[in-house]
Amino acid sequence: MPEPLKADRRYMPGLDGLRAVAVLGVVAYHLGIGALPGGFLGVSVFFTLSGYLISDLILGRTAAGEFTLRSFWMARARRLLPAMLLMLVALMAWVTVLGPRQNSDLRAAAGTSSIYINNWWQVFRKISYFAQFDTPGALNHLWSLAIEEQFYIVWPLLLLVLARFVRESHQRVTRPRLGLCILGLATLSTVLMAVLFHPGSDPTRVYYGTDTRASELLVGAALAAVWPSEHLRLPVRAGARNMIDAAGAIGLLVIAIMFLTLGDTASFLYRGGFALLSLTTAVVVASLAHPASRIGPLLGCRPMRWVGARSYGIYLWHFPVIILSTPDGSVGPHPVRTPLQILVSFCLAALSWRFVEDPIRRGAIGRLREQWLGPHRARLFDPSPGRVVAVCVASLLLIPAVAGAAGVGVRGDSETAGLELEITETVDGGQQGEPGTTDVTPGKPTTTVLVTTPSDSTRPTDPVVSERSTTTACTEIVHIGDSTSTGLIGKKYLRTADAIPAQYTRVGAVLQHYEIAGGRSINEGYRKARPAKRSAETWQKKGFSGCWVLALGTMDSAAVGKGIKPGIRARIKMMMDIVGDDPVMWVNLKGRRSGGPWGAQSLAAWNSALAETCAEHPNMRIYDWADDVKPSWYISDGIHQNSEGYKYRARFIADALAQAFPAATPGTPIHGCVIRI
Repeated sequence: MPEPLKADRRYMPGLDGLRAVAVLGVVAYHLGIGALPGGFLGVSVFFTLSGYLISDLILGRTAAGEFTLRSFWMARARRLLPAMLLMLVALMAWVTVLGPRQNSDLRAAAGTSSIYINNWWQVFRKISYFAQFDTPGALNHLWSLAIEEQFYIVWPLLLLVLARFVRESHQRVTRPRLGLCILGLATLSTVLMAVLFHPGSDPTRVYYGTDTRASELLVGAALAAVWPSEHLRLPVRAGARNMIDAAGAIGLLVIAIMFLTLGDTASFLYRGGFALLSLTTAVVVASLAHPASRIGPLLGCRPMRWVGARSYGIYLWHFPVIILSTPDGSVGPHPVRTPLQILVSFCLAALSWRFVEDPIRRGAIGRLREQWLGPHRARLFDPSPGRVVAVCVASLLLIPAVAGAAGVGVRGDSETAGLELEITETVDGGQQGEPGTTDVTPGKPTTTVLVTTPSDSTRPTDPVVSERSTTTACTEIVHIGDSTSTGLIGKKYLRTADAIPAQYTRVGAVLQHYEIAGGRSINEGYRKARPAKRSAETWQKKGFSGCWVLALGTMDSAAVGKGIKPGIRARIKMMMDIVGDDPVMWVNLKGRRSGGPWGAQSLAAWNSALAETCAEHPNMRIYDWADDVKPSWYISDGIHQNSEGYKYRARFIADALAQAFPAATPGTPIHGCVIRI
């Protein structure tokens, strides 16, 4: 809370210091600083602090007979909207003019953010907070501001109703009873979070939901009911002062431990952990708010107050700055880039405070309105240096921003656009198949698969060959893939002759079915994609008995790396249980990212699990794409291929299928799981 302008409001510098702690934790988390895996919990600290300050304000002004809903909502709009709109305009202008890698959701994200429903938009769009493959959207962080604003709209009404409910004689509200009622609501929200959370699944719905995160705001509100800032007075006894300081110190220590130890998918958080953090934060707030606190002035030292007063702007700006200035595939802090990102974020927040937030806080909008309606309106158009600069800056931002909002110039990376689209179109020369699939029948289709049935002693396709086979016994296949398969089909990357339908036909797989969707894993589906196991189950229920090509695992590796269950072996087993005894060839993984959920270590773990599984299934083969792919075939994200890479990927997968399950010819039998080209 910046220093109040009115003398009737007491300034509590320690709370600005707590704001600084919270925002610095969030910034560290988004920068990938490994020492603070729980930095995201700074948002929870913000929620509880905001719940306290807003409820304290409402109750205090209501008691003084000065509270009106209109004035409250207008004050919140003046405080929050201008700075956010400035950031949105600047971001749209930047993306429109310079066209960095941002997807087409940017306009929708900006629109939903401006009306404070971004959190639910991300929930309904299934934009995962925890398992994002592409570079996250530059506005993904605004979900928390949406929750706060929704709280600001609903809570004053509900609080006034609760206050009336617990009112006793002489028109006096009993604060302890009010606090208990509010804690009851917080408990309901906490229980709802625990009920909706399922260990091992993506917790985005629980994490983003206003209903499940309201408890953190309500705990702060309950504190305001029993610990009103205007009633906190000096002097206090030495023992009481020591207790206030001890409570604050212990609370800060607990917050620090949670910041340092808890990851973003820890089950503990969703089963009482967030509630514990909120209660701990409330204890810290109670300590810092008291004028007798010695911790308050320490935490509220001048540098921390400076950061805390600008914490809103820092939160607004830091994430777009990080996203737009971090190369694809980069994970964690960088010795040069990271300090510059922090510096730019703080400078933009300082400019926002100096020229937007603080002037509006001091009545700039009201003065402008009075001047416009007054007799000296013409003075607004005086060409003073300040006005000229303001008009120029506004024009430079607004013109491209409006163009971008209209859809002009806002584009994705030319290399990665479309990677998250589900393949539903008909491939050249094919017939439209089931939803989400494409049947390709370049010649007369046949449903006969020339593969022997599996047995315990031999692999199902151990015919003898005198040299590498160029023809497969698999005349009918189902290809199930994630975004690493999208470039294999269609004309976006490859000529028809180089695309995988033609390559499969070349080796004899003339009847082809495709289930390809970006943003999918075996067990999860993000946005519009359905889990790969559902696609496989669909074909299994249809009675499919041909060969399977499974190009999966990228999202699974990331999900498991984020702590989402089941584990790698269990995921592979899901698909093998569905495939049964049918011949199946997996395509293993390789990337160029050094760390993070899609880093070399995670992908290598997936490949190892494939090899272990293959030893248990005589009908399984693995094409070793990791051994064949070249560094020059990757695009900037370090996972997907460019046109040359997809050309060879299509050719090699088809050749591997011919070697894995060759048409029977005289020669030497093939042994081993791994196929190399």
